[in-house]
Amino acid sequence: MGRADELASELELKVDLAIYDFHAAADRGEAPSPAAWIACHPEIATQLEEYFQDLAAILAPEIAAGLPLVESTRSYRPDQPREASSFDRPRNGDHIGGYELIERLGGGGQGEVWKARHLKSNDWVAVKVLHPWTEQDAASILRLTEEAKTIAALCHPNIIGIKYFDRDRGRWFFSMDLMEGGTVADRFKNETAHPRLAAEIMEKVARAIHHAHSRNPGVLHLDLKPANILLDAGGEPRVTDFGLAVRLESLSKLTGELTALDPDCSPLQDEASVTLNRLGAVGTYPYMSPEMAAGRWQDISTGSDVYGLGAILYAMLTGRPPYKGESDAETLGLVIEGKVIPPRKLNHAVDRELEAVCLKCLQRDPSGRYGSADALANDLRRWHRGEPALAGKPSVVKHVRFWLFRHPFLSAAALLAFGFLALMVGSFGEVRASNRREAARLAREIDDKLRMISRAVARTARDEDLLDALHRHGNQPKQLRSALDAFLLKTTKDYNYWFDLTDSKPLYNVYLLDPAGILLADTIPGGPSFLGRDFSRRDYFRRLFNGPLEADPGAVNVSRVYHSIKDNHYKIAIATRVWDKDRCLAVLVANVTIGWRLVDLDMRHELAGAALVSPVDWTYSEWERNPPDRYVIALSRAYQDSATEFEPIWRSGEQLPRLARFEQDPELPDEVESIRDGAMTNYHRVGKTPLVVVLRHPYPWPMSMAMTWWVLPVSLGLLAVPLLLITLPRASRSVAAQASHP
Repeated sequence: MGRADELASELELKVDLAIYDFHAAADRGEAPSPAAWIACHPEIATQLEEYFQDLAAILAPEIAAGLPLVESTRSYRPDQPREASSFDRPRNGDHIGGYELIERLGGGGQGEVWKARHLKSNDWVAVKVLHPWTEQDAASILRLTEEAKTIAALCHPNIIGIKYFDRDRGRWFFSMDLMEGGTVADRFKNETAHPRLAAEIMEKVARAIHHAHSRNPGVLHLDLKPANILLDAGGEPRVTDFGLAVRLESLSKLTGELTALDPDCSPLQDEASVTLNRLGAVGTYPYMSPEMAAGRWQDISTGSDVYGLGAILYAMLTGRPPYKGESDAETLGLVIEGKVIPPRKLNHAVDRELEAVCLKCLQRDPSGRYGSADALANDLRRWHRGEPALAGKPSVVKHVRFWLFRHPFLSAAALLAFGFLALMVGSFGEVRASNRREAARLAREIDDKLRMISRAVARTARDEDLLDALHRHGNQPKQLRSALDAFLLKTTKDYNYWFDLTDSKPLYNVYLLDPAGILLADTIPGGPSFLGRDFSRRDYFRRLFNGPLEADPGAVNVSRVYHSIKDNHYKIAIATRVWDKDRCLAVLVANVTIGWRLVDLDMRHELAGAALVSPVDWTYSEWERNPPDRYVIALSRAYQDSATEFEPIWRSGEQLPRLARFEQDPELPDEVESIRDGAMTNYHRVGKTPLVVVLRHPYPWPMSMAMTWWVLPVSLGLLAVPLLLITLPRASRSVAAQASHP
């Protein structure tokens, strides 16, 4: 680059910074005058004058005529509602989009947030209105629109909900749920939060952010800070302000644009700030991740939001952000350097485990942070339960120490035997309760996913196109088959789109049987060769016509796993009848294949011993007359490394002896097998289906050791050591106290 190019680049940089500072001053409510701003920058006066002329021409004719670029004052009677024009700042009493603005709650670079009342329903909401000087900026309008769309697509109890989005007299706005509790920044201003309260709030926030990350497509927030966490009247948190959100799928494109703009950008130079401003992706410096602060957009990932979550937790625990310099440049330097003061040095109420969780989030290297926001939430839950956090590098010794803290002994030698018994009973009960909770939770989640698919199947069975095809072509087999094939192909495509099932192929095909069980149409390749075949012996068909679901016309049956003779796969069928008034026209069946994923439930994130187990429908197989005593694993993380077409994993009746009781008693909800091979196994039925969640969890130390005959004397000896270490210092202090007071 020649000297002339360098001078031109420096001049452009000065102009960009002056324009940015002008709008930043306007954001703060200072209402700067363009003429005064030009006078303050004589070396770039010509460039600024051209910019303000262009800006005035865009905004309004009267501004182009030479009027100052400041808000004009209008007089109106307080008893009359005021209609806001496109270029006014919002004011108390303004009407916009059917809402009356009551009280300003806050503002930022894009717009202002107001407490508002709906004029017809009198509902109280929060309304975000775009700033007047940015409303003609296509990028600002696009960001507001994308923020509204992003929030509307994220349906989670801890993410702020969008009620309405529109434009009124040129003014863009959207309304949201009103949070009476203010923000986390307001709630804990100049004070620290109790560690348990901070962990509880941040666990919920982390799960909300994980929800945003795990949607399709996933969304990064990239501006997590205490001011963007709202609280309702009961203290329940909700994440807001997705104005800087970036879709995960667009990161590579964004990285390429940044590299093209400034490939050698230095993190502490103003050029980096300008480049980020051009892209509309400026976060809040004290809470910005090091990779964002340094402009390393190729490193931005879900870990960047994990850093923001850790920064909020740090601020709640210490009363200050992790980094705060005298200027933005100094703050950026501190963030990039990554040397944070441990929370315990600022607040002694924070224990080492919670500190380890917080510092793991704030690692300078994204690979050193939690792999997901959900992993952070799980570690906060462990800490809340009094268990060692993964961030604290738990060991056997630490597990024992934490267990002892939860079950402290008041006596040592005299009550050693009783203490050991209490230790065993307490640990046994804890594992039993924890396993039962986890098994019940997993069963509920699987039931929710199956119900989701069942609702789709039931809705499809009422589809007018399907009923019309069955009516119009009922006596014309060729036309009927063609119409049904087209309908089923579209239905399969819709299902895979709705449930995002394409990657692991859990929804293989959808087909129709007539009321006698004869196959009418099928979407599976090679399916026509089976058309006209009788499948009335299948479990999914019989339960609808001869089972407990016979009396319910809209019932949906989730079947046992069966072996498909059409493609050799093992599947779960979700079936319902297609009715025309009081006459059954057909049976609609959707298949879910066995694997490691069901909709957005990923078994790789569950405990290693968790699985969904099913009895087998042996019809149309060589074992139909004499079925073997074994069960098939329908959902497990063990399938993740298998080929696309999963080979089934079998378990014998001897390995899972309690499953026979679930087959015999359809109303049995759960069972616990306390001792088997050093582990506890919990069984929990999935809704009203024949499927059962089996959770096998090895006993922790010392319960696992207690299962052998020689462990009792060894355990007594091992337990005596820490107990003596606890009791001896107390005895020494007692003797010293007696000696000092004869």
